[in-house]
Amino acid sequence: MHSTESLSPVETALNRREHELLRRGVESFNRGEFFRGHEEFEDIWKDQKGERRRLLQGLIQLCGALLHEQRDNRASALSLLKKAEKNISENLGTPLGLEIILLLHQIKALQQELALPSILGPPFYKINSIKIV
Repeated sequence: MHSTESLSPVETALNRREHELLRRGVESFNRGEFFRGHEEFEDIWKDQKGERRRLLQGLIQLCGALLHEQRDNRASALSLLKKAEKNISENLGTPLGLEIILLLHQIKALQQELALPSILGPPFYKINSIKIV
């Protein structure tokens, strides 16, 4: 686990348990374990209010969208990606120590690909990581 000195000011707003869940959620997400990431983010989300709650909701929706994309359910994936983008982009002031701008660019790129006809095959673009800053 990280010491408090290595945490950004925003991360220190999370308690140790929440920070650990966030780290585990990011690691699960980055391994492509979107359901597990969803569960970790949800464990933090349920105790939050305001902007942090909506940002975490966006991360949960992103995990759900990528689960749908893995199952070739483009319509549901695209719908959840749009909701995730909205919740994340409206809460840029609460980054939780994550590289949010890069993540938003990745979400937009995947949305554009999923909007193409499925006859072209699976999307080439993948969101493969959330970066902790």
